[in-house]
Amino acid sequence: NQLKVDDAAKIIGCWKALAKQGLTDELNGDANPMKRAVAFCQVIEPSTKARTHKVSSKNIAGIFQKVVETYQDKENLDPAARLTCQAEHVDGGMNASQKEEKIDWLKAETEDGICRVLSNVRCLSEGVDVPALDAVLFLTPRNSQIDVVQSVGRVMRNAPGKNRGYVILPVVIPAGKEPHEALNDNKTFAVVWQVLNALRSHDDRFDAMVNKLDLIGKDPSKMEVIAITDKIQPKAPRTNGNNNPGKGTYAIGLQAKRIDKIEAQGELAIEIGEIERAIYAKLVQKVGNRHHWEDWANDIAKIAQTHITRITTILESPENKAERAAFDRFAADLRADLNDSLGERDIIEMLAQHVITRPV
Repeated sequence: NQLKVDDAAKIIGCWKALAKQGLTDELNGDANPMKRAVAFCQVIEPSTKARTHKVSSKNIAGIFQKVVETYQDKENLDPAARLTCQAEHVDGGMNASQKEEKIDWLKAETEDGICRVLSNVRCLSEGVDVPALDAVLFLTPRNSQIDVVQSVGRVMRNAPGKNRGYVILPVVIPAGKEPHEALNDNKTFAVVWQVLNALRSHDDRFDAMVNKLDLIGKDPSKMEVIAITDKIQPKAPRTNGNNNPGKGTYAIGLQAKRIDKIEAQGELAIEIGEIERAIYAKLVQKVGNRHHWEDWANDIAKIAQTHITRITTILESPENKAERAAFDRFAADLRADLNDSLGERDIIEMLAQHVITRPV
């Protein structure tokens, strides 16, 4: 069965990220809850007749805080951890003054413990000047990579007192599904791969981090997985519904034993750590460059050859007497200390490699 998108679960996931609950110590110095966010949805108006569920901007704005309050009450959260989210909607059908009013509302200073979320479909992708914006929330995939890059650009601007800009991607995993199954089969994760691919093409540092994930495991200073629950319980096994005792288990001379339930072995709940590991593994596959290290080695070889050519050219020039003398002294010391059979070409290659590895 295809997983139905659960708007309430996405809202709770967004709220936990906005409140910075469940983050690691990597965010030391930036632990305060966020104050301003823009949410990108799929459609403006909610629809009950559509064949597939589409996340409505008006609906998200209308139920955001109600869902958060219900979750907070259920979890008996400490009052100090109860970040309040004020949500509003804006769309292209509004006139200029209405849009400006919404933007000013988002820009305005708020009290501690309050975060303002402005929900939209596309009208906030570009041309919006809110440098103090803390986060963008992608509740659904965007129409294009350009949309994603423009939307992310809203939150990556510098502002006084701002340490980071956050991109929040809420996704829902159904109970009973193995993490790798949910990641493979579910269209919900399309938003994750789309946004991260856009970030990768936009930022070389993020690209390098993604390609190192299979070696370092994860990098919580740049990306983190936060869960709403600690465990996901497996679905209960279906019974066969067999009312015919003749198809039960029995022996000759004994009354048939009716089977009402399938006695399955106890299944362990899926730990959130498993989901996190599965997401990072799939991230390398979906977003990373499979030829990264091969390309890296080729690039290093080209750089080394460039250094070799430059050093050789310097030494062969009659004008560079000081450089030649310094190289000869260096070569003599190497031959005396290491190996007297070292040739000039070997020493030049060694110098080129040292130039490359010295910054490391």
